Amino acid sequence: MQFARKQCVLCPSFLKCSRVPAVRVHAAVTPGAKNLRERTTVNLEQTETPLNTYNVKGGKYPPFKGKVLAVERLGGRDKERDVTNIVIDTGGVVYHEGQSFGVQPLGTKVNSRGVSVPNHVRLYSIAASRYGDTRDGRTTTLCVVRVVYKDAEGKEVRGLCSNYLADTKPGDELTMTGPSGAVLLLPEQHFEQKTPIVCVSTGTGIAPFRSFWRRLFYDAVPGHEVEGFQ
Repeated sequence: MQFARKQCVLCPSFLKCSRVPAVRVHAAVTPGAKNLRERTTVNLEQTETPLNTYNVKGGKYPPFKGKVLAVERLGGRDKERDVTNIVIDTGGVVYHEGQSFGVQPLGTKVNSRGVSVPNHVRLYSIAASRYGDTRDGRTTTLCVVRVVYKDAEGKEVRGLCSNYLADTKPGDELTMTGPSGAVLLLPEQHFEQKTPIVCVSTGTGIAPFRSFWRRLFYDAVPGHEVEGFQ
């Protein structure tokens, strides 16, 4: 395994690690590679894929409160691509890799009927495995790009929810919904046959891939052993 000394989106300094693995991923041992896998404190392998458990309308339960535990500003090539990694205590809300959580920013807006209503929920891809970065099934992670751009008249426009999340601090509470969406699937018998996996991003961003990679290479779950990666 090769390492570069820079901020790591897979394992931010919240986890006291500043190493980032090379981009090319393959289930094969590289001599001298550091074992990044650690045992999870719970086993969530048999949980059914949840869908819209918590929702503003039509969910089994109303939106839940998430508590911000850590905020890591990872930077970017400019202020329009500023990335923030946010670790959130969900209290144990179950989700699977590839799904999304909704976040409802504070404040209200005036709808088309001239009525003041709460801001709409925005969806963000989950950037953690089902065990969370703390490996206890009680946290999730969102990897958020701060939206800032100039309109046709040259005026600065700031995305409501992305800036709301990027400006949060540890201890802040978030109103959240979900999880929603499909899950990332592995080939059948992948762990037994050690099937090579090629990941291709088609505009999804880093978040779902971070979730997938942590599932494969960071969570030591019995029966889900992966030998390493290049």
